[in-house]
Amino acid sequence: MNASEKTTLCYQNLDSTQIADVVREVTGRSVAPARIADGGKKTLCQTGTLDELLQACGLRPQD
Repeated sequence: MNASEKTTLCYQNLDSTQIADVVREVTGRSVAPARIADGGKKTLCQTGTLDELLQACGLRPQD
């Protein structure tokens, strides 16, 4: 997935660690939760670039 390519990401009832694991598996990019104390389950369905989706998920790239 290149930086300008748009895709849709949908998930329901996942916590930040689970979301990060899925993003790593699908994209091959190393990501981490942007906030350490970000507990709780989240739901999202959004279309955007990978960076936009990471931000919406509360993740940040580690590369």
